[in-house]
Amino acid sequence: MLLCVNDDYACTDVGTTIQSINDAEVSFDLPSWLSPTQVFEVDYKGVRDVSYGVASGRINLHLGRVDVTRMIVITSDSTLKSTLQSLYTNTYGPRV
Repeated sequence: MLLCVNDDYACTDVGTTIQSINDAEVSFDLPSWLSPTQVFEVDYKGVRDVSYGVASGRINLHLGRVDVTRMIVITSDSTLKSTLQSLYTNTYGPRV
């Protein structure tokens, strides 16, 4: 799991101002035991794919716009995304 946080914000007595990051990309070395088959984001809307590429043991995530935070799951479990989406749809989705 990767938590991306945009720290370009200011809190003042009149409110909070956030400068979104457009076309955000993140790249890092993968652990040797992880061969990703799925990369997806989980948020209040559910689960959706994140564009990525893997080369020479590094993963490059194409996040697009980051306002405040993004929670990204990188997994070799090909069933995890559908399992989480099903849980969301049946348990939380009707209340959002």
